[in-house]
Amino acid sequence: MQQAERDTSIKVTDQEVLDQVEQTYQNVRKQFTSENDFRDQIRQARFGSVEEWRRWLADEQRRQLYAQRLIEAQRNNRWQSTPQISALFAAIGQALPSDGKSGE
Repeated sequence: MQQAERDTSIKVTDQEVLDQVEQTYQNVRKQFTSENDFRDQIRQARFGSVEEWRRWLADEQRRQLYAQRLIEAQRNNRWQSTPQISALFAAIGQALPSDGKSGE
């Protein structure tokens, strides 16, 4: 994602990521009647703790925001395709998890 900041004008702020993580956390947490049930589900999803899940979620949110903005910028023709842009799309694809946790 650092490459996106260097090679393009696309920016994703930490606050945007934190806001998305908090919103997702609240939406998921309210589905459980107790904190223990919630934590049990987090462990069943193979995360060691809620904090680990939030860190993973933050990484996912950041990638998704960058990908969305890259696509939007390409649609709006804000720049012409360059080798750096192609490399960026390839890096984003490689950075996406392949461990089965995506989408949980």
